[in-house]
Order: sequence, then structure tokens, then C-alpha cells
Amino acid sequence: MALALAETRLPGRIERPEAGVLVQRLTTEGLAARDQYPYWKEAVCGIFVGLDCSREGQGPFHSAVLRRTFALEGGASASFIDVVSEAQRALRSPRQIRRAADACIMLAFQTRGPGLLRHGDDVAVLNPGDMVLYDSTRPYEFVFDRPFSQLVLKFPHERLAPRLPRVPNWIGRPVAASSPLGHVLAGHLAAVSSAIGHVEPALRPGLIDRTMDLIALTFTGAARDFAGAGSTAQAALVARAKHVIEARLADPALGPEDVAAALGVSSGYLHRLFHVAGTTVGTHIRCRRLERCRAELADPLHAGERVTEIALRWGFNDMPHFSRVFRAAFGMGPRDYRASVARTANPGA
Repeated sequence: MALALAETRLPGRIERPEAGVLVQRLTTEGLAARDQYPYWKEAVCGIFVGLDCSREGQGPFHSAVLRRTFALEGGASASFIDVVSEAQRALRSPRQIRRAADACIMLAFQTRGPGLLRHGDDVAVLNPGDMVLYDSTRPYEFVFDRPFSQLVLKFPHERLAPRLPRVPNWIGRPVAASSPLGHVLAGHLAAVSSAIGHVEPALRPGLIDRTMDLIALTFTGAARDFAGAGSTAQAALVARAKHVIEARLADPALGPEDVAAALGVSSGYLHRLFHVAGTTVGTHIRCRRLERCRAELADPLHAGERVTEIALRWGFNDMPHFSRVFRAAFGMGPRDYRASVARTANPGA
């Protein structure tokens, strides 16, 4: 898939392609001390999603950011952003939200120094190893009273949000790397961030997709009040249900009764948990199957397979029905979608 790459030369800023990745490096080094923080405020607002930054005191401001942007299927993209900065505040205001052209969900992985995130009514204290999700369509504020560093992952809202609970209790609630799921996710993020630039470009979208799955599993499983369901045990049960569904998506006969039986609960009880989350078991199964189909239709490794083969592999055995639900979910039929992705990847073809 093609990703628009450009090289721009500005003071303290370099943008250039590296192996099919848009790489942006911004640093205050080399600038006059009086220009460092004004430049940083402008650069941060551009590289993130629109922030008002402030700090206490004057003087030099030694900070840097590295952003790598990778293409996803359908023309979307995901970013890995490494930030090393002096103490500051960063506010996402309603004014900036109204001006924004896109919506995204971001994960901050605190790697050095303390931090604090205010997101709605939630206040998250972040220590090294902590991870937290936040939503660019809602106001938030980061407060760093000491030098810090973070790894920030930025995903399109429409790609990550459907994998998370409908009731947004995942917003602004940290997960520690010392927790079992947090330990797995932290190790995965560190490994992927280090290696993804060396992965074959055709495989990167799939790797990022699996990363989003693991993020969703971690934050769903760690939620203390999943969609108002009332207990950690119920939160864990829903996470287990989604794991069962994911493992058996290819089975066309998979239904709510099978999921409930695998968990040892009644189908009625399982339906109630999903209903509180604003969806149904059947809808979740269908949406995940459609996502798998969309990913393979866009994947060059599956370019030689017919649409029917892909649909059958992911549990759709009625092709007219598959075409209807695919069009309803993504705005075009599966064949048109595959063709549009191919045109984006090869604009001169």
C-alpha cells in the first residue's frame, strides 16, 4: 500500500521516507534557547492532534520526538511516536476537537518519569511501565512536572474503538506493566516498536492489526467496571467470550449458544452482558468476521484468492448476504473494496 512520503526541511525538523515509512524527527537541539519552546509548541500541535502546551519557567527546552507512520489497508495509517521532553502541560480543548479533521484513539506507554492524565472525570497517575488509552474526540490534559519519555501509538478511531467495550470505561484508566496482561502488552509494544521498521511492508498492517487486538484484550480484561456489568469477574467473562469468538471465527456454525457453552454459562446470561455493552453476541461475531475479510481483501499475500474463498474461510457461506453486510459495514462491496485498495497501493498502474 502506498503512503504519501515527502521531505521537508525546517529548523529542527526532518521528514523523510525510510523503507516505505514516513519518518518525522523533531528536535529543539540546534535552535537558539529563546526559540526552543516556541518551536516545540508548534511542532507538538502538528505531530499530535492539536494541543495547547505550556510550562513553568523560562530558559532552554531540550526535547525531541520521533514519529513513524505506517499505511493500513483502505488508505488509513497508524503511528508510533517516541517523545522525550522537559516538564510541561498539554491540553486537548473542545476548540481543537472541533477543528480536527480526523478522530483517533491513542495509547501512551510511560517509559520515564511520572505523568498525570485528566480525561473526563478520570485522573490517571502514570509511572514508568504504565499504559493508558485516550480519545482525541474528547478533552484531556497531560501534566508532566519532571522530564519524561513516552511511546505513543496512534490508531484510527474506527479501527480500534469497535474492539473495545461500547461503554467507554477504557478511557483514562491505566494498566500497569506489572499486571499479567499489562506485562504481555508492554513486552509486545516494545518488541513491535523496535522491529516493525524491519518487517516486510506487506506484513505491517497485519502486525498492527494484531497489536490492536492485544490492546483491546488487555484493556477489556483489566476494566474494573466493564460497561456497568458490576464486577471484575463479569469483565473477565466478557473478555473470555471474545477470546472464544476470535478462536472460532472460521466456524460458520458458531453462535451465542456455542460461546456460552464454552464458558459454562447460560446463553441468556451471556446475552445480558453483551447487551449492557451496547451490542449482541451475534453482532460481535459478524463484525469480527467482516474485519478479517476486509484485512485479507487488502492484503497482497491474499491477492490470488477469490473473494468467495476469503468469505468462506471466515464463516460466510451465503455470498449475497456477505456482499450486503460488507457493503453496509464499509460503504462498498468486497470486490470494489479490493479494487480500491489495489489502486491506492499502485496509483500509476
